Order: sequence, then structure tokens, then C-alpha cells
Amino acid sequence: YKANDRPPIALSLLFGFQQVMVCVSALLTIPFILSNELCPGRDVYDLRVKLISSTFVVSGISTIIQTMLGMRLALLQGTAFAYIPSIQVFMLLPEYKCTATENDFVPSEIYENKLAIESRWCRNA
Repeated sequence: YKANDRPPIALSLLFGFQQVMVCVSALLTIPFILSNELCPGRDVYDLRVKLISSTFVVSGISTIIQTMLGMRLALLQGTAFAYIPSIQVFMLLPEYKCTATENDFVPSEIYENKLAIESRWCRNA
């Protein structure tokens, strides 16, 4: 299709659905990786739900702000995969190395503290 051509409505809906699936998968991947790296023990699913919901809320708000007040581009403001290697290296440090299994109880302060440190670390990178 050229710039002024209009595809049929069925194809437009199909392409729109494809775009939504790509965006949703990108927003889900980072919380899944991060929840495993934080080593929350048996709270992994609770942490994963919190990370996914906060990712969707923050991404939605920042996308709305971008489209209404920013450059007005129809872009999705989402998570960045560029920080994954940094997070994985951070979790290999001896003081942050994961020693708990999925069945162990880990106090929420421990993995929330790791999340706060990683957040500051990635923001400063």
C-alpha cells in the first residue's frame, strides 16, 4: 500500500491486532525476567503481578502524555530491553546472588530493596 491508499477494514483490524500483540508481549517480557532475577522465593507470582500491572499503568500514562503533550507521535512508551544485561550482571554480585528456591520464604523487604537498588542503578547508567 502507498501512503494515500486505504487497506480494507478487515486487514486494518488484523494489522491492529498484530500491533497490540507485539506491544503486549514487549510489556510482559521485562516483568517476567525481572521477577525471576529478584529471587523472591515463593512470592514470585505476587511480585510478577505487581510488576506487570505497574508496567501497564506507567506505560499507559506515559503513552497518553506523549501523544497529547509531547511530539504527538503514536508511539508506545514501554520497557527497554537494553537494561537486561546490566540487571543480570548486578544479580551476579556476591551480596545480591540468589540463594532461595521457589519454595523458600523470602521477606518482601529483601527483594523490594533489590528492586529499588536496580532501579537507581539503571537510571544512573
